[in-house]
Amino acid sequence: MLFFCGVVLFLSILVAPVHGVDPHCEDWIPLGTNVCCKKCQPGHRLWKTCGNATETLCQPCQKDEYLPAGDQRSCLRCTQCIGPQIEKMACNASRDTVCDCKTGLRCGDSQCSYCVQECGKGEQPTDSRTCEPCPNGTFNDQIHKTCRPWTDGCPEGKRIVTPGTAISDAICGSDISSELAVLITIFCMSVLICSVVPLCVMIRYKRKKLIKNTPGSEAQPEPRQEVLQEECSFCFPQQEHGGSSLSSIASLDSEEKLLSV
Repeated sequence: MLFFCGVVLFLSILVAPVHGVDPHCEDWIPLGTNVCCKKCQPGHRLWKTCGNATETLCQPCQKDEYLPAGDQRSCLRCTQCIGPQIEKMACNASRDTVCDCKTGLRCGDSQCSYCVQECGKGEQPTDSRTCEPCPNGTFNDQIHKTCRPWTDGCPEGKRIVTPGTAISDAICGSDISSELAVLITIFCMSVLICSVVPLCVMIRYKRKKLIKNTPGSEAQPEPRQEVLQEECSFCFPQQEHGGSSLSSIASLDSEEKLLSV
């Protein structure tokens, strides 16, 4: 009995490390005194499938190698960014190098395995990895995209008011040019009337005021005949006191002339 207990304790000690959590194996199952690993952790390759020494089942990748999923037996070589490529993120045990392209270029595929010329607005990429202008009747308002045809029709009641260019589509809108011209004319006439009428009134008022204040501008009243007659009748007594008949006759002649006037 004592011997049997000792054997069980020995086997427990022997199996315990095998069935413990292995830091390098991500998916494993026990198999008797051994353990079988189905998948290693990222950055480790599957060296042996089953064994009682768990540290020998998964091995880490070497320098300049990586493995994102540890279900393979060989690690992958890290990509080197060369030529027009630049290194955006360095390679590590679980991820490959991330490359990018220099200014004026862009990645030709999702892995950025090569670079192509970056096409701007009004251009489109070609099969030869260069750029060409948008053909007539097409446009491109984005970076490194294919040119698209201009709008060739407008909704009812509208027309193309702005033609298309290499970087912009044709624009539909209402024809407001004539309406705008009428509105501008009405506005200008209103401004002119509002400016001229007060000016004319002010000039007329100043002219009247100037005539009123000018010396001698008022019309002199014409002498009335009654006044002349009184003045003439007033002269007769003086002639009677003065004396001679000749003077009286002259006075009468003068009186007749005045009355005839």
